[in-house]
Amino acid sequence: MNSDALIQVLDIVYQADLMKVTELRNRQTALEKERAKLQEPLLFDHQIECSLELVGATSRYLGWRRIEARSKSRMIFALQPEIMEAKNKLKKSFGRLEAVKELKMNGEF
Repeated sequence: MNSDALIQVLDIVYQADLMKVTELRNRQTALEKERAKLQEPLLFDHQIECSLELVGATSRYLGWRRIEARSKSRMIFALQPEIMEAKNKLKKSFGRLEAVKELKMNGEF
């Protein structure tokens, strides 16, 4: 395999790894936004008469929001090892690509 073909293959691998890291970061950002939205305090209209049913429904809704926010936090935490692994793969593929480019420039390949 000549050096140009090897560089092209390594560049394709690097681009795939970069896309994977970007996808994971985007997923993490989306989850963080959803979690932040769930953790925002609710605005109440104090002019509305509060009935027992409304208080109960509001309580259940707030409980559901807390549970969903915790769920999003767990999902974010579960993504961390996958993100770290993808970053490590990206570093390796970038290093390999740059090493082959340097070898080619020095005429050693």
